[in-house]
Amino acid sequence: MKLEENGQRENTYVVFTADHGLSVGHHGLLGKQNMYDHSIRVPFAIAGPMMEAGKSEGREAIYTGYRMSQRQITDDGFKLIVSPRGQVARLFDHLNADPFEKYDLIEQGKQL
Repeated sequence: MKLEENGQRENTYVVFTADHGLSVGHHGLLGKQNMYDHSIRVPFAIAGPMMEAGKSEGREAIYTGYRMSQRQITDDGFKLIVSPRGQVARLFDHLNADPFEKYDLIEQGKQL
């Protein structure tokens, strides 16, 4: 590895990230401007001195917005997507039973 050869391994951090996804028809949508995971989840990895493998912890809650048209919050395994202009709200058991965000608990009238 070149970093080891030139003595820079202990002084270097490597960061991998990319642009967020494109819907390409998922949920009947095209483009990036929606709050479903296929559009907002961004790959991110970092390696370097004092970085233990598998120790990058996520956040308990995540809040995201797109202009004045969409908001989402993910907390405790659930994701709430709100479209204030369209007066629409969707709730998904995001991390547990429905990772592809297909079953809207509000639409189904589920009790939490």
